[in-house]
Amino acid sequence: MAITALYALSVPAILDRKRFDAAVVRLAAPGFDRKVSDAFGSTGAELAVSFRQAPRVLRAAPLGYRVVRYTPRAAAVAVWTVAIAASRGFEAGAQWRTVVIDVVWTRAGWKVSGGSGTAGPDPTTPLDELALEVSSFRSLSHVP
Repeated sequence: MAITALYALSVPAILDRKRFDAAVVRLAAPGFDRKVSDAFGSTGAELAVSFRQAPRVLRAAPLGYRVVRYTPRAAAVAVWTVAIAASRGFEAGAQWRTVVIDVVWTRAGWKVSGGSGTAGPDPTTPLDELALEVSSFRSLSHVP
């Protein structure tokens, strides 16, 4: 669920607001629509405008995950990601992040209740720290 939510909520927040809004309706737990929208959709207007016209590149991929917290009613899953982005108004670059997706159990199954993100780990992280951080993430064997 966390990886599916990440794909549905991250890139569409910048490139396709209608698809993002539909994903929020589909994935958010009852009563959490606003919180999910704020957590994943708060992109700056300047950034969104710079990606409206072609050519543009915006791709993201999960590299690993770890369960941060779990109870039968709620969980938090950290996903280590890398994204590459470029447009006429946005110089090409890569962004390495750890995104935490909060989910709750509902009658309809697991639904998103919030999320947050932090930078890294990234290739500039000192080797010992990088190795320790990366070892805390499980590899993905299949990405939807």
